[in-house]
Amino acid sequence: MMFSSQNSNIKFGLSVIASALLFSSLQGCSSTDEQTQASVKSNKGLGSWVSVNQQQNHQSIDEEKLWQSAYKRKQQLADLYQQILTATPDNQVVEDIRYRLAELYTYQVEQAQGDELVASDLEDNSVADSAQNSDEMLRSNIDRFKELLASYPNNSNNPKIYYQLAKSYSLLGETLLSLQTLEKLAELYPTSTYLEEVYFRIGDIYFSHNNYPRARDALTKALAVGQGKYQNNALYMLAWSQFKLSDYQNASQHFIKLIAQSGEVAKLKQGSASSMISDAERALILLLSQQETDQQETVQQETGQQQTATEQQTESPLVALIEQAQQQGLDTTELEPILYQKLAQFWLTKDLKNEALATYLTYIERKPDNFAAAEFLLEVIGLYPENSTKAFAYKVKFVEDYFVGTNAWNKFTDQQQQQILANLSQFSLLKARQLYATAQDTDYDLEEDESAAYRIAAIWFEKYLYSQQMLAELNLTTDEQQTFIQQLMLAAQARYIASDYVASIEHYQKLVELQPGSADSLYSLIIVYQQALKQQSPSVQPQQKFTELQLSNYWQDFISLYPADRRALYMARQLADYAYAQQDLVSLISQQQFIIQHLDGKIKDKQQATLLVANLQYQLKQYVESEQSYQQALLYIDKHSQKDLYKQTQNLVAASVYFYAQSLLELKPQQAASQFLKVADFVFSNEYTQNALTQAADILMEQADKTQGVAVLKRISKQYPNSDYAKAVPAKLAKVYTDQQEWTLAAKQLELIAKNTNTKQPEGYELARQAQYTAAEYYAKDKDMEAARLALRTYAHNYPKPFDMAQEVRLKMAEFYTEPRDLNKKYFWYRKIVQFHKKEASLHSAQAQQRSEYLASFAAFELAKAHHQTFGRVKLVVPLQQSMAKKQQAMKDAIYYYQQVLDFSLVDFVPQANFHLAELYRTLAREIMQSERPAELDELALEEYELILEEIAYPFEEKAIELHQVNLARTWTNQYDEWIAQSLDKLAALVPAQYKRSLIEVDIYEELN
Repeated sequence: MMFSSQNSNIKFGLSVIASALLFSSLQGCSSTDEQTQASVKSNKGLGSWVSVNQQQNHQSIDEEKLWQSAYKRKQQLADLYQQILTATPDNQVVEDIRYRLAELYTYQVEQAQGDELVASDLEDNSVADSAQNSDEMLRSNIDRFKELLASYPNNSNNPKIYYQLAKSYSLLGETLLSLQTLEKLAELYPTSTYLEEVYFRIGDIYFSHNNYPRARDALTKALAVGQGKYQNNALYMLAWSQFKLSDYQNASQHFIKLIAQSGEVAKLKQGSASSMISDAERALILLLSQQETDQQETVQQETGQQQTATEQQTESPLVALIEQAQQQGLDTTELEPILYQKLAQFWLTKDLKNEALATYLTYIERKPDNFAAAEFLLEVIGLYPENSTKAFAYKVKFVEDYFVGTNAWNKFTDQQQQQILANLSQFSLLKARQLYATAQDTDYDLEEDESAAYRIAAIWFEKYLYSQQMLAELNLTTDEQQTFIQQLMLAAQARYIASDYVASIEHYQKLVELQPGSADSLYSLIIVYQQALKQQSPSVQPQQKFTELQLSNYWQDFISLYPADRRALYMARQLADYAYAQQDLVSLISQQQFIIQHLDGKIKDKQQATLLVANLQYQLKQYVESEQSYQQALLYIDKHSQKDLYKQTQNLVAASVYFYAQSLLELKPQQAASQFLKVADFVFSNEYTQNALTQAADILMEQADKTQGVAVLKRISKQYPNSDYAKAVPAKLAKVYTDQQEWTLAAKQLELIAKNTNTKQPEGYELARQAQYTAAEYYAKDKDMEAARLALRTYAHNYPKPFDMAQEVRLKMAEFYTEPRDLNKKYFWYRKIVQFHKKEASLHSAQAQQRSEYLASFAAFELAKAHHQTFGRVKLVVPLQQSMAKKQQAMKDAIYYYQQVLDFSLVDFVPQANFHLAELYRTLAREIMQSERPAELDELALEEYELILEEIAYPFEEKAIELHQVNLARTWTNQYDEWIAQSLDKLAALVPAQYKRSLIEVDIYEELN
């Protein structure tokens, strides 16, 4: 009876829980029906079926179930609702719950479909089963929805049920039933919130079945009922429906509306718009091209003549479309140039250049001040041959329409202005050159006409110069700067010919500024200034007056800057006359001295004479004398204006000393070395320095005292690090330092050899390897163990061959680390020894294998001992499971390396490894039995705990005995050492009855003898 009573309570309890969930837990899953909530709150539903006491008796339900996943909670609710249906007679509650169940089952179907999709993506073998389950669930839901609609035709939730029914049909692929359901939903509930999507889905279905008229009608209704999330999709599908119906005008209007209101116009320009918008744009361009083609064909039929796109008089379809869109309130400011660009590009892909030109020119005419018009004009220019008349005319138009200061220019952003500066500069220069050439080639009857022609050319040159000056702020290239200077000179000349002296002088002043080393620019400025001064009207304002004082300053500048220029004598004479007229005696004396110097030709004569003597001495191999003469000649050569001659003479000075040193090599090598070093020590660079240093080094390295030779070698390495000789310097220095027993210095040079040697070739590899190893040895000789370690470490990482040597180096690396803090580094190299032995030892000679096996056994044993020590440091404490895990990990690591030793099978290591491995198990068994006991155990529990510990420890003790027995068994193969003896001791302690030491030792002795 107790069980039956409990079952009864559980039944009532489930009803109570369901009622509670209706009020609270459903909020965590999804919203409940308002009618159901009202029913429960008024005690007309489930609450009237149970008493308060019964509810309290069942509040102990595990609250954690309320926090399960959404899917499980909904599944749980569905089960509860099913129980409630059988427990309540209230029809309203039953109706509410059935609708709620429909919602929950819909959720389960959606979850199942999600699992099906994941299984499909993962190529899960269960995808077929999942799909079948999903279909079955969908069909169950369809039956449930149809039953609800039949049972409760007036329920306010029926729009949603129709929607889910249509969706379920669609998911099952029953499109016709889905369509019928959607149309019924639209008919029965014309104000439903689903209406926009319903019409969209209807239109989508008709479109997929090629019923474009009905698709058009449905999609039009979808657009009419609201501004929901399906508006853009509906617009897109409507436009395509109209496209399919050849209603190109309306299709175009809907495509452009879709694009304009999508918010993706900027992305469309960047090429990053969504696929729908990109597709709409392509369709729109195709429509526009078709309409333009049809328009041209109509005109041809009416006129009987072929009319090119650029000759069209009728309004462009794109223009009409843009104007219609604007009348509808659409903002096409950003979209319009994009469409023109796309349409023009479309024509170009079809090799219809005239249509593309017409498209660009239409926009330019409509929006001449927009930056896109400037870009399109550049596109137009690019469609004509480079030197064609049309291209030239449009380039001129470009400058006239968009030059600095025009209305269009002032509307452009700074970035846009910078973008077209180069074009403005280039095109204005073309026009300027054309005008200048025309002016030069034309014979004018009137001087005024000639002046006017050059003035116009100058104006266009100045446009170029102005744009170039703006570009200069953006860092012109050297070639661009040179072009600027050339055109500035032409502008100055044009202004001079046109008698516009002020402008000409300004240009020449700019030339002097830009060409600080150009005597011609300053000379031209002086000529123009003189002409301006000569023709100056007496009535000119003082501030605009040309003066002789300014002219005299120009003369003085020329003389100071270009004293060797032949025109400087003319300037000096003019300046002397002016100084005389002004009674400026100081200036007069200075100019006369300058004139005398240049008239008597002393400097020039001295220069020529000195160079002549020096050259003759050089030819006669009188190198000491020729050096002195060339040094003297340098005093008369201007190293700025005669730069090449000056440099040539300096090289001849060096050559004289160099060949003098060569003449001393055989008899006086020490003096020869001094002369070679003299060549290298000249303050000026020369072509003999490198050879002089190398020859000096060769001589000095033959001397007993190599100190100076070493210094020269270092100098060569520093000054000419990439020379062939410099590459040999480390070897030379290493030999010197080795002979001098300067081990550290020698080691550094050997490391350089190793570093700089190409190791891809066998010879280079061997040289670098030996150098690196010897460097480590040399550091060790100097007691610099840290440097030795680093050098040897480099060897260990870089030179894995020969194998036996590499293994020995790894052992040496391990031996470097003796401090406790460095043990991990020691173990690193031990692991490397084991690793390389297992990987490569079998590929080498028997001797190499034998030595490597010994090293690997030693390293593995050391690693095993290290892990054994770690094992020993881990204490077994409560909770035993955690500390046991740590100890077993250490034990596992130790066993791994002991097993490696056993696998290598060297008699020197196997017995002791076997012994330690056995002791590892024995220690674990002992420490398990000695481990800390939980404090809360009573006597009986403690006794049970002890038994459990014995059961845990027993296999380990048995394993220890087994391993000691294996060690002891080696006596039968004539092996016996201290480790086998210790195994015997341990067995005597563990199994005294079987392994009494005295008897076993007698057996062993007899066996060994």
